Amino acid sequence: MKQRILVIAGHVGDFVWRSGGTIAKAVREGHEVHLIVLTLGLRGESNGYWKRPGSNIEEGRVLRRAEGEQAASLLGVKTVEIMDLVDYPLVIDRPLLYHLARRVRELRPDIIITHDGQRDLFNADHTLIGTKVNDLCAIAASPEVEMEGLSPVRQPAILGFEPHIAELCGFVPRVYVDISETFPIKRQAMEFYALTQKGMFAPYTTKNLLRAAQTGDPKCRYAEAFSVQYPNRELDCIALRRRDAYAD
Repeated sequence: MKQRILVIAGHVGDFVWRSGGTIAKAVREGHEVHLIVLTLGLRGESNGYWKRPGSNIEEGRVLRRAEGEQAASLLGVKTVEIMDLVDYPLVIDRPLLYHLARRVRELRPDIIITHDGQRDLFNADHTLIGTKVNDLCAIAASPEVEMEGLSPVRQPAILGFEPHIAELCGFVPRVYVDISETFPIKRQAMEFYALTQKGMFAPYTTKNLLRAAQTGDPKCRYAEAFSVQYPNRELDCIALRRRDAYAD
């Protein structure tokens, strides 16, 4: 059964580090993936760029958007919306919440992949998004909320990204996705961020190796892990080779 997946990320690199292999795998298996990025991550997630002589906000915007668009294209994302909100801290007000709810009604995803709903001690933007996605899904699913030309959606399943330091953030992996075949694509996508976030390459390669070992499958070389914020039947039929950490 083919699924429609919506990825909602706080900063323009998040979708690659945390779910790039899963996105590429989903596309390869015939699923449809859409992407919404809320910020370019210029204030808090572009350290490599700001170390360069002559760096400035306008050039940074162009560079970060290009990184995200190139990575999304390589992974096979069907539609990309990269917003330019202020990060660190991100503010999600009512108009933005309703804009995102409207996008959910337009795209009608079976699954949303976004930031984990537990508190991320190192990134308040991620914590905020993880909690607000539940709110915007409730708006999109409510028959009492009118949006011209758009009917309410069935509540999508929600998977949570693994945070940067999961052990200190209350993250509980429930779903492991074997990305052995698509990790080379993820690695290529990471390379687009060489000027701004090269320091992320090694930690996420190591993380994917660790999660692969935890699957218990000797054929799995790389894996991405997700929490389950809202389960439904789509998680059982999606062709992403689900493996539950608590399954026998």
